[in-house]
Amino acid sequence: MEFQIEHHAALFAYLAREALQRCGAAGEEAVREGVRQYGRQRGRRMARRAQRDGEPPNMTSYLLYGEWADREGKNRQELLGLAPYATACLTCGWCACWQELGLLEYGKLYCLDVDKSLVEGFNPDLVLDIHSTLSAGAERCHFVWNGASFDGESAAAFAAKKAAMGEKNQRDFLYHTAHLLHAMGETFAQLLPGESEAICQGALAAFANRYGQPAADAVKAATQADFEAV
Repeated sequence: MEFQIEHHAALFAYLAREALQRCGAAGEEAVREGVRQYGRQRGRRMARRAQRDGEPPNMTSYLLYGEWADREGKNRQELLGLAPYATACLTCGWCACWQELGLLEYGKLYCLDVDKSLVEGFNPDLVLDIHSTLSAGAERCHFVWNGASFDGESAAAFAAKKAAMGEKNQRDFLYHTAHLLHAMGETFAQLLPGESEAICQGALAAFANRYGQPAADAVKAATQADFEAV
């Protein structure tokens, strides 16, 4: 099977639900720290690819080196401004999945930290402003990518450069879903040592119930990857 955004979103919601139901406030903080760890690791991978290619560690490079593509068209974007570069997300595959599952209250914890942690992992000196998120009930997610500014000519050059890069820096959603499980599991082991295994097993059981045992087994097997490697 081909993994998509919804598989990533669903596993996160199942992990968060298990952690909060078992551990309450401590579980919530462990979930948030797990997302931070996951985001920072992704950001570091992006930074290493930019460095490999001789690109500066600025916000424009961050925008070039994203690790996934919305091939299903689940995330509808809108440009809000070029200087500084600002965007809105009007529809979101993650939110849609959480709403379908009735788990938005757990899923929305992902949005509190993931994007800022990605930017931090790429370069701690960069600043991303997030003015609103869909998962918190807003009409859109509103991002201001401080340090990235374009005019018509430079915007066209950026788009051409990103298109020329193709998919070489991207990873599929089996990889991203396994990375999520790995990072969250490591964090739970540190912060909730008595519950870590049960949380992950419970989440994988829920995942298997929805997508089938082979899908859950594939995610678990893929956690053996080196998620710091580019």
